[in-house]
Amino acid sequence: MRKAKVKTKSTAVAAMVPKVARVPNVARVPKVAQVPKTVHWHPTFQDSAMLLVESQFVIGLRLFHIATGGVAAHREAHLMVSEKIDAFAKAAATMAGGGSARTVCRDYRRRVRANPKRLVAARG
Repeated sequence: MRKAKVKTKSTAVAAMVPKVARVPNVARVPKVAQVPKTVHWHPTFQDSAMLLVESQFVIGLRLFHIATGGVAAHREAHLMVSEKIDAFAKAAATMAGGGSARTVCRDYRRRVRANPKRLVAARG
């Protein structure tokens, strides 16, 4: 003969209440992971600070280059203005397309870093 299983009171009650009918705790405090994370400002600040330092160096080289005069200085002045217009147009397109300020700053830094190489090579 088989022994009949004896149900205890807790298992009998749990078996009678369907799992779907259980009500979740409504007054639950939201978890920290559900709060949107803030964007860290440090990398953008660091890129901006480096852009400031690198651009000051380029400004010094350009002033020296333009102060020497001649056709090369005239060409450099025109190139300086056209580069600024191109960089602004690209930055505006990046921001309009949903890009971040850090992306724009990185692009400006790339353009600024290319100038000293050109200016030093032009001097011979």
